[in-house]
Amino acid sequence: MTMSIRDINNEIREMILDTINKVNEYRRVRIGISDIAKCLRYSYFSYLSPHKITDKTIIGIENHEVFVSVFSEVLENRGYICEREMKIPGDIGARIDLYCVDSNAELHVYEFKFTSIPYKFNPYLQWYIRQLKYYMALVIRYEMKSRVYGHLVMVAHDFSAYDVWSEVMGREDAEKYLREIEERAETLKRAKEGGPAPPPEKGPYCSSCPFRQ
Repeated sequence: MTMSIRDINNEIREMILDTINKVNEYRRVRIGISDIAKCLRYSYFSYLSPHKITDKTIIGIENHEVFVSVFSEVLENRGYICEREMKIPGDIGARIDLYCVDSNAELHVYEFKFTSIPYKFNPYLQWYIRQLKYYMALVIRYEMKSRVYGHLVMVAHDFSAYDVWSEVMGREDAEKYLREIEERAETLKRAKEGGPAPPPEKGPYCSSCPFRQ
């Protein structure tokens, strides 16, 4: 029996609702690197009051996908071996935008941000760099390497400007960041399970943050 458009529409609505419920449950129990790289208070209250997805958000996602895809091709043409959306196993969600090995067997981690302020005075730069460093530390542990190169690439939404921040990390620094990851994840987990909200973390974004009090 052929379903009517109305029946198909209702079935899709049920699947959407089921998906929303599953996503909300996932967000309740799952903590990712992007969560703990931000101010924990911001992440906690964002979890309680999720942001709406806007047209600008969708455009940013599309730009991100296209740029990373083309950038990885450019690197591969120069002898790199790359993997997009590399997932690192573990209790804390970690998915690296772009992971590459160069011709000298050196590891490179890339984090891409599309923003209206692709410069060093971006108020969220502190979060972006922390996220990249956490990925670098996890790669050193996961790949059992002594060092890794990390690159933060910030690009304007209209591709009119960009900036790059790069750093190399060794095993000693990686151990420090791995401990920090565990501590921050535990703090956010306790808050999500009913404990006290994390305190504000001072930064240039505080003046406009709706959760600063």
